[in-house]
Amino acid sequence: MLELGRPGLRPLAGPSASFAELLALLRSPRVALGLHFLDGPRVRFRGEPVNLRRRFLEILAAPALHPEGLSAEQLALAVYGEAADPATATADITKLRRLIPIASRPYRLDLDVWADFTEVSQSLAGGKAAAPLRLYRHPLLVASESPAIAAHRDLLEETLRRAALTTGDAGVLLDLAQRLDDDLEIWEAVLAALPPNDPRRVGILARVERVRNDHDISG
Repeated sequence: MLELGRPGLRPLAGPSASFAELLALLRSPRVALGLHFLDGPRVRFRGEPVNLRRRFLEILAAPALHPEGLSAEQLALAVYGEAADPATATADITKLRRLIPIASRPYRLDLDVWADFTEVSQSLAGGKAAAPLRLYRHPLLVASESPAIAAHRDLLEETLRRAALTTGDAGVLLDLAQRLDDDLEIWEAVLAALPPNDPRRVGILARVERVRNDHDISG
């Protein structure tokens, strides 16, 4: 199998965004199960892509967030909410097992797993901000309403915001501002971090004013 590092990708001329998926694959560790839920979402099992419906993605995310394992009741609550029936979770897991192995008693991913959302959390816990941003392309399973997913999605975003604001780094702040789009605090922090003669200030000032107007906030 031919392996390519960044020098080997140079002949692939064009915008870097065109090769984002390939670069993400090259960056990801070689593990049995890869969960790319901040960009896609995409699942790779033993090197091959697996197409899964959203409920199955949510089921995989729950034990990835709890590697110690979950009981049927805990998994049902995490994925389906208060009105969940553990029997429904068990039936869905039975179907999912035909594609990806899931251990039981407790339910867990008993194989080598790499997940971008846990990687971001670990990097942030180590005080980093720039590295997690490279993985944080979109909010975690943005369409999901599962309690565990929604809670971790909010936690990731807020922790990333705090880390970026703490750095005061204009590049980090601008990267995050563009992804969060209308976060006024982040856009104002970008403006404060840029040098007075930076040509980007004009456009960013216009964005700050637009966000203030959208939220009816006076300057």
